[in-house]
Amino acid sequence: MTPQPPYCPNGPHGPQFPALWKDTSLTGPNTPERWRWFCNGCGTYWEPTPEQKARFT
Repeated sequence: MTPQPPYCPNGPHGPQFPALWKDTSLTGPNTPERWRWFCNGCGTYWEPTPEQKARFT
């Protein structure tokens, strides 16, 4: 079972503001995996915690 991503701490939660999504646009074939959370509702990027990195990488 895939773990559920966290929700944005800045706003309401619900169908119009779903969980954060994993933005991997900074990761490439010859680069280490570097990703961050993105909230489609407010447009904010969040650095994942070390626990989230281990769980979602």
